[in-house]
Amino acid sequence: DALRSNTTASYHTAVGYQALYSQNGSAGGASAFGYQAGYSYYNSGSESTSSLFVGYKTGYNTNTGHDNTFVGGAFAGYANTSGSFNTALGTFSLYSNTTASYNTAVGWSAMYSNTTGQNTAYGAGALYTNSTGTANTALGGTTSTVSSALNANTTGSYNVAVGTGALTSNTTASNNTAVGYTALYTNTTGTSLTAVGYQALYSNTGTGNTAVGYQASSNNST
Repeated sequence: DALRSNTTASYHTAVGYQALYSQNGSAGGASAFGYQAGYSYYNSGSESTSSLFVGYKTGYNTNTGHDNTFVGGAFAGYANTSGSFNTALGTFSLYSNTTASYNTAVGWSAMYSNTTGQNTAYGAGALYTNSTGTANTALGGTTSTVSSALNANTTGSYNVAVGTGALTSNTTASNNTAVGYTALYTNTTGTSLTAVGYQALYSNTGTGNTAVGYQASSNNST
């Protein structure tokens, strides 16, 4: 049942039960490997679609979105419909994304709740809760004791978090930079902060602070 609905479309590759099941658009170039991978895909535009779906139900709901790469054990880019130019590598990565574009999520459940564009997440659970925050960069996965970078972020934008636990509690704050293990760990709404170093500004709740070095201003709360 791979490419089951296709009658006139060209240059598609589908391997697996119901892979690219709905495809019958005029644009070509999609590839799907896996059970129901790219199941809803249908692109009638004139551009080359160049989308890739690899894994169980990856990109399952994608219909008109194009130039996406969804690769994972299961459900990478599952809810995507018209979002384009997205990359999701890892089970449940970019799972909830529907119409947003230009996102990159690498790692188990990276950017799981994301619905907005131009975010980058590397690491298991990175930017997990992000919904409408945009232009965020999170590099650092979760461990058994510490959550991933920008794990709790929901609407905060223009944040950079590098390191496990960096800005992990941030929810709505924007314009922050945290580099180092658990840097700016407890910050939730403080903005315009810069923390570089192991546990730098760990307890910060204020705004406009800068700390550089090992545990620099780690006890600062204002």
